[in-house]
Amino acid sequence: MGLFDEKDNNRDFGFIEEFEFHYSIKKHGWTECEVVCNNIAIEFLITHVFSDPTYDLIDGLIKLVNRENEIKIIWYEEPGSILWIINRNSKEHHKLNINLKQLKNYYKAKEEDIFLEYSFEIYEDYFIKTIYCQLLKEFLLSKNKGYSRDRNCKGFLERFRELHKMLNYKV
Repeated sequence: MGLFDEKDNNRDFGFIEEFEFHYSIKKHGWTECEVVCNNIAIEFLITHVFSDPTYDLIDGLIKLVNRENEIKIIWYEEPGSILWIINRNSKEHHKLNINLKQLKNYYKAKEEDIFLEYSFEIYEDYFIKTIYCQLLKEFLLSKNKGYSRDRNCKGFLERFRELHKMLNYKV
């Protein structure tokens, strides 16, 4: 079915303090993703046919770290697509406004192509660290030849290293 429940066309979670992000690159060109806002799960099944969603996600995080005010990330389903629009809060720069839109079409989507949408606000640091941890898991697993053999892992490895170096997290 894709990202959203058709019975609930729009959902604004407001500011959230509970956020989870699960990301798993599957075999043969697919990625499963789950965003959990205040214990409500939103699921994605993303294709790698049109782009590398992992690279695109890392690229978006790098733009956030570089203090860009608006980031757009598009992930493709079959059919349709998911559009992430991430805006920095204009008054409280440490907060992000996240808008997820499911579109009926792949390219050149128009307003009438928006099928469903979710939005929430979150602390930037919380958002980046939560996603980073899942990407770190995929990065480490992709170094295993058995894991990476049937998965599209090559495109994001160098970009992840760049993000890792920028964040300079210590454990």
